[in-house]
Amino acid sequence: MNKRVTDKLNQNVRKALYLAHNQALTIEGFCKFTYTLEWHDFPSSLRVTCHLNSKEQLQNFTNKHLEASVIKILQHDFLKVGIKFRDVNRSILFTS
Repeated sequence: MNKRVTDKLNQNVRKALYLAHNQALTIEGFCKFTYTLEWHDFPSSLRVTCHLNSKEQLQNFTNKHLEASVIKILQHDFLKVGIKFRDVNRSILFTS
């Protein structure tokens, strides 16, 4: 991919994460999103990590099955900018 294309895609990834971050702030314990990717294998290589404030909050988060809410938020906001996850269960991770 040329630099212009990767710059535009990177801008769209950041925009989607910004939108998702603002919505996810309402979820108890949510801290931030980070991402990694390899442009030669985009969007398959896109990995988004949802960081929670502590291990206890991560445990509460999973006990309440809030992963689906975050996944839905991320999918929606990435679709807004034209990016579709290939495999949501592999592409979105949760950690403290």
